[in-house]
Amino acid sequence: MSEPDPDRTAPDVTVVIPVYNAMPYLRRCLDSVLGQTIGLDRLQVVAVDDGSSDGGGDLLDDVAAACPDVFTVLHQPNSGGPALPCNRGLELATGRWVYFLGADDYLSPTSLARLVDRGDAWGSDVIFGTMRGESGRFVDQRMYRRTRRDITFLDSPLPYALSNTKLFRRSLLDEHQIRYALDLRVGSDQPFTVEALIHARRVSVLNDQVYYHAVKRDDASNITYTMDWRTRLADIADVMAHIADVVEPGPLRDAVYTRHFTWEISKLLTRDLPTLAGTEQYDLLTSVTALFELYDTPGLDARLGPRTRLRLRLAQTGQLELLLKVVGYQRMHRKPPLAVRDGVVHLWSPGLGSWSVDPRWYVFSPGKPHLYLAASLELTAAQVIADELELVGRIGLTTDRADGLRLALMPLADDRDGPPGTRILTDEPDPPAEVAATLTAGDDGTASEFAVRLPLVPTLRTTRIDEGEQRYSVRLRVPVTTGCYDLPVPAGDRGQQRIVRSALHVWQTTLRSDRTGALVLSIERLPVARAVRAWTRRLRREPDAVAARSTTIHRLEE
Repeated sequence: MSEPDPDRTAPDVTVVIPVYNAMPYLRRCLDSVLGQTIGLDRLQVVAVDDGSSDGGGDLLDDVAAACPDVFTVLHQPNSGGPALPCNRGLELATGRWVYFLGADDYLSPTSLARLVDRGDAWGSDVIFGTMRGESGRFVDQRMYRRTRRDITFLDSPLPYALSNTKLFRRSLLDEHQIRYALDLRVGSDQPFTVEALIHARRVSVLNDQVYYHAVKRDDASNITYTMDWRTRLADIADVMAHIADVVEPGPLRDAVYTRHFTWEISKLLTRDLPTLAGTEQYDLLTSVTALFELYDTPGLDARLGPRTRLRLRLAQTGQLELLLKVVGYQRMHRKPPLAVRDGVVHLWSPGLGSWSVDPRWYVFSPGKPHLYLAASLELTAAQVIADELELVGRIGLTTDRADGLRLALMPLADDRDGPPGTRILTDEPDPPAEVAATLTAGDDGTASEFAVRLPLVPTLRTTRIDEGEQRYSVRLRVPVTTGCYDLPVPAGDRGQQRIVRSALHVWQTTLRSDRTGALVLSIERLPVARAVRAWTRRLRREPDAVAARSTTIHRLEE
């Protein structure tokens, strides 16, 4: 063990690095720490060699010899996991802040300086920044979408960011005696982090840069890919039991456990279950059900996504054959259609409507159905024919309402205002034109086909010559009990211009994409003489193109 200078001023940050056979990644890890812009005078590094046999311990000694005032090394027999090394690092920490860094991973140069600066300015007890996976390592990015000074388990995806790769105020850890559980083979950072987060006065996140680079080793030895399902399930259960010791039953615990059932437990049902033999499959269902029923609450059920909830309920009721069908379907359809039944939105999966299932298992909650619908909306044809606007396309929707899908035109204020995005309408004035679409349900949970024609005569006749071009956002609307999901129609690269004439009036209609990619219909009433001259010039200039585009003058009956 190397000892730092006892007269050195206490640093701002202590970086604790548990090390076990991390070569050659360890070298980059150490370089990233010693190269931090915060400066060595504000830094303490405690590396705990947990019985490495790959030469990593020698590298740590060399670095400690070169930086004795900054770098402390502890050597110990292998303990079987990072918990004991992290606790020993905490014992020697003297910094105001403590940061835990995996020996495989590395930091961006300004990470510690930025975190300390913001943590001090905001009075945070825990603060962390964007983590990015490297070499194929998956890191959930929901937590890093924006910088937030205050986050909690109830108002953010914090349950999906329970690693210890955060900056902790050391006084918080000491005051509450927060340490790593030594009886957990894996996942010891989760109860440690959860306990710190629930005691913290303020938790903050920064997304202004990548702070932490999480590396997947070439041999994947830092991830337990080779463990069988029984071992992994036992480890998950142990972690959840430790979390139960530090978080009382209620909304906070439900929020944390949402992560475990959505991630770790769901992987057992989606990845392991289909590969097992019959008896093993039933053993897995029984084991998952026992854990689920131990922590199942109405609050947890309300937080689970519809895909996860359905899998767990089918496992709980022992419906193995249907569960396997659901897992296979969900694997093939990441965004299956929504099914509106009696005003309630369900996520379509095999078994919906069957006597053996509860339809509440399929309810699309929590979630934003209108965003789901918008993502599935695809336009295959759009044109003005005579006095009608015709659309043909596909959408992930089935509904029991005759008018379950409607086409509407929504006036736009001026040329600078683009169409609004996807939204929910609760009290919207009637649009100037609206008509029900024909919806043909797809087979076996595929997208439905829609076709619709909307008469334009009432809209055309409200357009005045002196008002110039009138613009309308082309919308598809899905009415439900609580409101109406209102979707802009994606235009793609489609465009069309038509001239429509009655005995006394001429209009020019234009379908085009606006800057957001949404379909917009523009209508302009033209003086008859101007319209005829424009049409004649174009016909002479581009007779073949005009014929190919079927651009004609349509007569409307008055």
